[in-house]
Amino acid sequence: MNSKSLKVVLISLALGLSFQVSAEKMPESPKQKEARIETALNMMFQESIKAGMAELDKDQTVSPYAFVLRSDGKVGYFSATDDSNTSMTVMEQSQRIRRMLNDMAQTKQIDASVQTMFASVKQGDIASQGLVFEIEHRDGVSMSRFLPMEKVKDKDGKETDKWLLNTSKLSSSIKEKAVFTAPLK
Repeated sequence: MNSKSLKVVLISLALGLSFQVSAEKMPESPKQKEARIETALNMMFQESIKAGMAELDKDQTVSPYAFVLRSDGKVGYFSATDDSNTSMTVMEQSQRIRRMLNDMAQTKQIDASVQTMFASVKQGDIASQGLVFEIEHRDGVSMSRFLPMEKVKDKDGKETDKWLLNTSKLSSSIKEKAVFTAPLK
C-alpha cells in the first residue's frame, strides 16, 4: 500500500467518515430457481408417495391428504377428515383440501403443495386405479402425476386386501401433462 493511500484512509477515519459494507443476497438465476423448485417438489412428491403407501398398507384406503411446503421452509401434512367427520365423500374431501390449499397460498402461508387421493381413471380402453398427485408451486409450476396400483393376488389368483404399485402399467397408464401457470403474487 503506498503512503498516499494510507494517508487518505487515516484522514477519512480521523474525520469520522465511515464506510459501511452491507451484504446483499445475490439474485437467483433461472437455473438456480429451477433447481430449487425441482428439489422442493421432488422431496414433497416422495413424502406423499410414502404416506400413500403407508395408508394403503394400514387399512387399504387412502383418504385425500396434502403435503405443504410452508413459507418458513417447514413441511406440513393434513387431511380433510378426522375421526368425527368421515361421512364426507372423496370429492367433498378433495374440494375441502383444495379450498384450504388455495387459502394458504393466497395468504402466502405456503410455497408449494402436493395433494394426493386414490382414484379410478379411464382413457380409451385403459382403466387404472391408483394414486393421483396434484403438485403445485407458488412460482408457477403445476402438474399431476398418476401411479397405477393393483390388488395383490394370492397363490390361487384371488385378490387380497393389499395394494401394490403396478409397474407394468407405468408405461401404458394415463399420462398427465405438466402445466405452467403464472406465479402467485
